[in-house]
Amino acid sequence: MRAQDIHVTIISESLDQVSAQRLRHQLRDQLLEGRMAHAIDLRELACLDSPTLAALIQSLRAVREAGGTISLLVRQPHIIKILSITGLDRIFAIYADVEAAAAALNARRPIPA
Repeated sequence: MRAQDIHVTIISESLDQVSAQRLRHQLRDQLLEGRMAHAIDLRELACLDSPTLAALIQSLRAVREAGGTISLLVRQPHIIKILSITGLDRIFAIYADVEAAAAALNARRPIPA
């Protein structure tokens, strides 16, 4: 898998109910189009609050139920710390960039016989 095969959604500010719903609809549309690899880019996010955490968890459930994968792109130490405190670092794959996410997905794919 190449980095350009992963659908990247950038979140640059905290999500409210409307923007969280927009995120879910965008992911659903991508899944319906057959795009199964997703990354949510939080690298521009200043603060990771409860509504945004809830939206991430809902997105994770939706993508996994459809058979897809979802990872987070994060560089900020304070965001990584919040993900660790909440335990979300154990359910989301977290990478510094989309290239690292693509490499990890390739490593998990079975090699054809």
